Amino acid sequence: MDLSDKSEAGAKTFEEHLQNIADRMIQYQNYFKEFVKYTTRAKLNTKTIQKALELMMSIPERAADLQYISKIVQYPGDLKKLGRLYRHDPFLVWQNNGTEPTECYAFLFKNTLLLTEKDSKDPSYYKYSASIRVKCLISIYYMY
Repeated sequence: MDLSDKSEAGAKTFEEHLQNIADRMIQYQNYFKEFVKYTTRAKLNTKTIQKALELMMSIPERAADLQYISKIVQYPGDLKKLGRLYRHDPFLVWQNNGTEPTECYAFLFKNTLLLTEKDSKDPSYYKYSASIRVKCLISIYYMY
């Protein structure tokens, strides 16, 4: 029996198994939302259930952030040591007056702003350009 026979017999593909995980995460999030709703109606403490819900809600976002981080190339250090990724966005840079802007991509970590460019060979990757240490930026970021 080869792999195609298993597929026809009802065995799931790798992609289908991954989709099941995503569906299960949504299901758990919905369960915790219901727990919070009914615990609130019962006038009981919902603090721990709300923390569990926040954790479940943050997992897909964190997974997406890790995918972005894994696509940064030529960084001289360990990207995992930069901590949590707070934000990532494209932006335009003008180097001289009257020139066309260059699109760059910024990654904001706890204490570092990482500047990258799209890799010319593979645009799904980000080539490291520079980093800026930022101590007080996070407190300003949360003010807005």
